[in-house]
Amino acid sequence: MTNPSTIIEEAKQKKLKQLSLDDLNIKQIPEEILSMELTRISLSNNKITEIPADFIKLNSLIEVSFYCNKIVDLPTGFNKMNGLARLTLSHNQIKELPQGIYHHHKPYKYLGFGGIPNLEYLDLSCNKLQSIPPNFGFLFQLKMLHLSDNNLKSIPKEFGNLIELHTLVLRNNLLESLPEEIVNMSSLTKLNIQGNKFKILPKYINQTRLDQEYSVLSLGGNPWLNCVKNVLKNGGVKKLFWAMKDSGWDELVKKELNGG
Repeated sequence: MTNPSTIIEEAKQKKLKQLSLDDLNIKQIPEEILSMELTRISLSNNKITEIPADFIKLNSLIEVSFYCNKIVDLPTGFNKMNGLARLTLSHNQIKELPQGIYHHHKPYKYLGFGGIPNLEYLDLSCNKLQSIPPNFGFLFQLKMLHLSDNNLKSIPKEFGNLIELHTLVLRNNLLESLPEEIVNMSSLTKLNIQGNKFKILPKYINQTRLDQEYSVLSLGGNPWLNCVKNVLKNGGVKKLFWAMKDSGWDELVKKELNGG
């Protein structure tokens, strides 16, 4: 197996801006990289358990991947990585995210994820997350968010602030509903809620762009009420949107929920 130090030294000599340290059985992030001017780094398929606080000093980074490691905790201070646009943390063991500290004099600056000003892509799928902190609502540039295969029971209402987000993947969690503020997510055209605990869709979802011809709403693997199942079976998602607009839909749902 190639020695990581050898790869790093060669990259330094060539003044490379991109560095791949994938599949090297690394258990901790090499200190040598902390003095490099990198724009992209991949540390995928290793055995890293934590990201040191000094890692955030690499503020020239645009893209970072920690795919498939053993990371449990994340440092605060990600807001200092001003250039970071893509962050992959999927297939780890992360149980919670930095909550952040609100500054009254800097209302849009949170410690943690909420202060990363240019983040466009975030993948936290296949972890052990049970909740998402409200500071996610300050990721104003976020366009794609992957949260599948966690233990999420709810989504914070602050998601309504993510007006640039066009893709939201929530597959295989424990969700039963979505916040009403989803109607403010004006760019959302791809939503995946497969494999959750939904029985019905909230009617306010009709106020989103998800009923457009070019949109994709993935609903399979939920314990839907029979009235929902029947519509999906006979007409698919588009038919369901129309059914929910019908004046008798609420009564139909209420009757089934009451065992009628």
